[in-house]
Amino acid sequence: MKITTILLITIIGASLLFVSCSRNAKTNLGDKTKRFALSEEVSLGIDEEATTNDGQITLKPLGVKDSRCPKGVQCMRAGEVFVDLWVKSGDKEEKLKMATPTNKRMGGFDTVTFEGHTIKLVNVTPYPVQPKPAEVAETAVILVVERAR
Repeated sequence: MKITTILLITIIGASLLFVSCSRNAKTNLGDKTKRFALSEEVSLGIDEEATTNDGQITLKPLGVKDSRCPKGVQCMRAGEVFVDLWVKSGDKEEKLKMATPTNKRMGGFDTVTFEGHTIKLVNVTPYPVQPKPAEVAETAVILVVERAR
């Protein structure tokens, strides 16, 4: 009788510990928002969010249109890469079109000002290679956020 009771208590205790640990792991893994410091580069995949350490600005690249001339190919023009970027500060949110290099004719700028912050599109990787375009999962948008001067 004593052994059965001790065994039952041990099994129940181990089960509760397992459930508690797995619940905590899901909570910790559920927060997909990266944190980054002002004036430092942050690299984001498509639909990946990042928020400044002070919580002032949140960024999320929504899509990329890359027309840069692939490595090893001779092109008439260098081309550019456009990024649709969702930005939020407090209650204000906006979808911005950024480009590198800046292409004013197409409405894309490599640097924009939003709610007292300057957001700069540094690069989009990987650089195109002929004949295979980059997969969306491989794409990284590199940005820098600073306080506007």
